[in-house]
Amino acid sequence: MLSGLAAGSSLGQVKSAEGATSPGVVGQKAASGFAGDVAYVYVNARTGERTVTHARPNSRGFYPPIWINEDTASNGDAWFALDDYDTDPMNPVFGEEAKDWGDIEFDSLVDGYTAAYVSNVGPAAGPPNTAVPGYTLINWWYDNDNGFGDISSVPVWGVGVSSIPGGDGSGGFAGWVLTLDLAGASIPFELGDTDGSFTGVSGSMTGNDKDDTDGCPKNDFAWSYAFDQSGLAPADQGVCGPFLVLPASADIAEDDAFPTGATGNADGVDDAFDLYDNTGVYVGTFNFGGWVPMGATPYASLFMGLYGQIGPDCCVADYNGDTVIDIQDQLDFFDDYGTCENMPAPCGSFGNPDINGDTTVDFVDQLDFLDVYGQCTD
Repeated sequence: MLSGLAAGSSLGQVKSAEGATSPGVVGQKAASGFAGDVAYVYVNARTGERTVTHARPNSRGFYPPIWINEDTASNGDAWFALDDYDTDPMNPVFGEEAKDWGDIEFDSLVDGYTAAYVSNVGPAAGPPNTAVPGYTLINWWYDNDNGFGDISSVPVWGVGVSSIPGGDGSGGFAGWVLTLDLAGASIPFELGDTDGSFTGVSGSMTGNDKDDTDGCPKNDFAWSYAFDQSGLAPADQGVCGPFLVLPASADIAEDDAFPTGATGNADGVDDAFDLYDNTGVYVGTFNFGGWVPMGATPYASLFMGLYGQIGPDCCVADYNGDTVIDIQDQLDFFDDYGTCENMPAPCGSFGNPDINGDTTVDFVDQLDFLDVYGQCTD
């Protein structure tokens, strides 16, 4: 496990998800209170380097992200109390799990990730709890079919970070954004492996979608948050949970007609997440009413950023959008290419032959299409 995180800086407030409801989920509530401390923490798993900054790190060596689910919308600052020992002392000390889902290109190698959470865990008297021994954040990644209680979800990889930061030292909440650099540490992992180069914890290839429900020929995967406070004295246990953000795609039916105003390149993400109890039993799906154009507070998607080497975008290879990559996509692309060559984009009857997005249809687009098509049909 990674260990020994340290952080602390005052950067404003993070709202809690107060009064949030979810149909079909009973007994779980979001926390009240505010996070007065928010810091960006970088940890290198290979060297043990730990740094703290008042601003988002942008020189980690694997920036920008290959996939990120976060937003800059005005009310994208809520969080969910996944473990709540302050108000429910019967809550199990080794936690429930919140799981979100999305789409990423097959054969994407992840050698770093960013997670974000809020907490008041640790001693309530003293300096900020920048490292709480016995307090652990656990993130898992799954081969998952677009969420909503997927009982056939297959674990791909998991990382536990021990001695994570907790509260502000006075019993109040603190918010933390953790970046874990896994490069060179023998623990990078691959999402959507199609050639057996990475087998994950399941001992099998992870790049075979079982039931692609959104029609995009990318790898359906999921990520999750869980916390372990079992190593803490009861007096030091508290409330903790992940940041909630509005996904840029927000693909549930009522969202499709409206831009969300969120940033990020996360595909296939709904404004919802699944909740599992501490025995792994699916409890229900939280959506807090769903996103609407006027905005809703809070959102219901879990923060996650992935860094590394991205696989080919097979949505490009599915040129005609029929969810099957075959010779017909080649024929349709070259049909449109012949009509649109040297013309401004968008153009085309079956799709847009401006593959590289430079607004002009030319020979480079042909090369780029054939390159992606070859990678996605090998």
